Amino acid sequence: MNEQDNKIDEIKGFPLFFDIEDQELRNRNQAVILCNMFEDGSKDGKVQPKTMLSMIQYFRQIPEAERQIVYTKFSEGMRARGFGGLQ
Repeated sequence: MNEQDNKIDEIKGFPLFFDIEDQELRNRNQAVILCNMFEDGSKDGKVQPKTMLSMIQYFRQIPEAERQIVYTKFSEGMRARGFGGLQ
């Protein structure tokens, strides 16, 4: 049994894509979901606390070994969308 067998499939309707075997594609999709959550949950350039909690819950379901990759892709995606303060 691998780490993903114990994971849930989604957080508040946002899919985690564990059914996708290609790690690069899965990580890209997870980063796009985080970007969408951030963008949809922002008001006047600030993310709402409820949205941040959902994002943290989502991110914690990503296997630890993949989190840095997803975070890097998330940061790149946010910069591409005009949110420049993420590193």
